Amino acid sequence: MIIGEASYLALHQQGELTKRAEGLRQLLSPCRLCPRRCGSLRLEGQVGLCRASEQVEVSAVTPHFGEEPVLTGSGGVGNIFFTHCNLKCVYCQNYQISQAPGEETGKGVVTGKAPGVGERTKATGEVSRAGREKLPEVTGPGQDHHDGQTSVLRAGIGVSCQYQDSVFSLAQGMLDLQLKGVSAIGLVSPTHYVPQIVDALILAVEGGLHLPLIYNTNAYDSLEVLRLLEGIVDIYLPDLKYADNQVANHLSAASGYREISRQAIREMYRQLGSYLWLDETGTLERGLILRHLVLPGDLAGSRDSLRWVAEELSPRVTLSIMSQYYPAYRAAQFPPLQRTVTPEEYRQVVRLAQDLGFRNIFTQEMSSPESYRPDFAKRERPFREDW
Repeated sequence: MIIGEASYLALHQQGELTKRAEGLRQLLSPCRLCPRRCGSLRLEGQVGLCRASEQVEVSAVTPHFGEEPVLTGSGGVGNIFFTHCNLKCVYCQNYQISQAPGEETGKGVVTGKAPGVGERTKATGEVSRAGREKLPEVTGPGQDHHDGQTSVLRAGIGVSCQYQDSVFSLAQGMLDLQLKGVSAIGLVSPTHYVPQIVDALILAVEGGLHLPLIYNTNAYDSLEVLRLLEGIVDIYLPDLKYADNQVANHLSAASGYREISRQAIREMYRQLGSYLWLDETGTLERGLILRHLVLPGDLAGSRDSLRWVAEELSPRVTLSIMSQYYPAYRAAQFPPLQRTVTPEEYRQVVRLAQDLGFRNIFTQEMSSPESYRPDFAKRERPFREDW
């Protein structure tokens, strides 16, 4: 990997990116992409707890200036907000797209088709014929792109034209963001769509994509998937949410979150370490930033989590301690989540991090709950513009 160049470019030149895409696609149906390993037959229309089908559903593709300053640069992060999520957080600020009203919240597999990508792309503009001509053809000799059954992505897996169309649209979205001058491509809640993302990445690279890739995740990730992403992801941005499994299960339906998230973050650390590689403008090109959202009443278990990072990884890891919690979605039904974090609660966590030896810490103002309130009904600009 050459510093100053996105990691995935070397893998693409070596032919390794295609092999990784094939490996990830094998995990799609029956689905084993996240630690739930629900086994839903996504290529046959089944959906699991996350509600994702074989098609990529994207709720917003936009430059975003609300991430950590070292990420945003002058052009913002080109965030792609994926619809659905493998967690069921009762206080999710992105609940409009992650926890749609009326969707299944029980465990197990749900039969029946998920909403198609066409429903989502109408709001943001479908990729035009001219736009598609910018991307390389992925069908093989003699294959009809729209026959709905052909194995078009060199893996021996039959995928529908809807799968292909959604991958084309995602690739075009990456290229459109690059043209807008963003500093990186941010994949927000990507876990349940990783195979489609890497398929789209291959097309986007052949169309000229060269920006760093940010994996912005809740850390409820599969080690198998993360290992396949090594050398593809330039920047890991996990949120270490909980230290207690009972709390995680109660608030996010995340069984075993403590162990799973720590294993995942340990793997991210193995891949990228604690050093942050910056370009000449001070914008991050490669590295790990570990987020931690402070919750009311210490529901996040901040002391336990931060001590684990300091002792098991390194106090040189860069932290982002967030004060932006506000009661969204169903939070009012789960006291003390009905209130924001107090200044003293937040200061205690920051002081704790400093006492544990952390020196690279991003912090937020206590007014941040008023700033970080997206409205995904405004798909073109879901966040406030006066960052």
